[in-house]
Amino acid sequence: MKSKLFLVGLFTFFISCGLEDAGKSQCAIDVEDTLDSWQTTYNIQMTEAVDSEGNSQSLEACLIRKGLTEEYIQSLKNRRGWLNSNGGCTADEKSTLNSRINNRVQELEEDMESTWNRCEEVYGSGG
Repeated sequence: MKSKLFLVGLFTFFISCGLEDAGKSQCAIDVEDTLDSWQTTYNIQMTEAVDSEGNSQSLEACLIRKGLTEEYIQSLKNRRGWLNSNGGCTADEKSTLNSRINNRVQELEEDMESTWNRCEEVYGSGG
């Protein structure tokens, strides 16, 4: 009976700590949390980007989104550099996190090419 209680207690502990984090280094947990937070912030900023008149569909709003995307790409690249030059994460964790970062950077660079680098083409030069 004591062993069953122990197992239930252990299981409850892991649930309260988050099973998705079980077995991960603090480094990996911190990097994942940072990446998740940045993605959420980016999504909010992109949704709320408006020009000085409150218009979300304008050259100015498009250029704001372009700038946000450029900043996000650079932040991800900086985090990748930090991850690769600092200890704390295992080799497997670094590989997984680098893959996640690389995939997101690639998606954002494709967005830059297909959308944000075309603001003037879509909305005019503004002048």
